[in-house]
Amino acid sequence: MVGGDGSDVLGARIVVTAYNESTNILNIDITENGKVLFRSSLVYDPVQKAIVSPKDQNRIYHKRLNSLSPDIRKSLGPEPRTNGFTLPDATT
Repeated sequence: MVGGDGSDVLGARIVVTAYNESTNILNIDITENGKVLFRSSLVYDPVQKAIVSPKDQNRIYHKRLNSLSPDIRKSLGPEPRTNGFTLPDATT
């Protein structure tokens, strides 16, 4: 996950560990160098096709790109992607 406000960019690796189809809740781990920094949850909103913070409904994460170019990935330094599942129309 990469985000920014126009003057700064923040990147983090978010691993979805579970997804509840009836509640649209994603359990996630935020990792760095393969180690879990903390665990949390997010809500997938299929109407907005966005991920929303359950604690702050104003924090809405929209999908902007399907993938990042190799040059962008290298500059951000993300961890390698591991096998997992992908939600339809969700940020991966």
